[in-house]
Amino acid sequence: MPAMHAPPAGLYDTAWQERVRLRNGRRATLRLLVPGDRDMYLRAFAELSPHARYQRFFERKDQLTPAEVRYFVDVDQVHHFSVVAVVGRKHPHGVGLARCVELPGQPGVAEPAVTVLDAWQGQGLGRLLLRRLVEAARVRGVERFHVDVLADNAPMLNLLDEIGVQLLPTREHGVVTLDLPMPAPRVDKAPRRERTTMERVMRLVANGVVRVLGRVGA
Repeated sequence: MPAMHAPPAGLYDTAWQERVRLRNGRRATLRLLVPGDRDMYLRAFAELSPHARYQRFFERKDQLTPAEVRYFVDVDQVHHFSVVAVVGRKHPHGVGLARCVELPGQPGVAEPAVTVLDAWQGQGLGRLLLRRLVEAARVRGVERFHVDVLADNAPMLNLLDEIGVQLLPTREHGVVTLDLPMPAPRVDKAPRRERTTMERVMRLVANGVVRVLGRVGA
């Protein structure tokens, strides 16, 4: 399986920007998170609810350490990158983020995470961020996403099995890995009405039905 590599010029790189309209009529810009977004990132973190922070870090998290901020923001844009949704031009405000990090020792396999501020949920932003994350990951050579989850919830595992998710055993007791191959590239520009398996899984994660164990940060 090939390792991740830099994307073609202009294709989900730091020059890429996309304007989108959300369900509430507001417009947002999708682009990659860059080191200059440090203050915007910290502001967005401060606006996350305690519940949202717990879902991402599995502990109470009032603030990020300097090392964590560097890890999340100072990324190489190849093996670790994030797609951010920004509103406002004069005073940019990050309202959602989708992160992709290549897993150590597993070329072509990455861990995804999607976070949308509480006030901006229900606008289709999470699904849009995930779709752009998938496309950006694909042009970097990612072939599948792996998501580690707690295996102590039998109904949750049955639900995942019903929607066609392959569950891989791990060396860690009580944990399984969801194996999510990249969806096939779109051959037309028509809006996709049905959710892909990956989108259905990430929606379950966002709703707290599936508890994710983030291995490489959120």
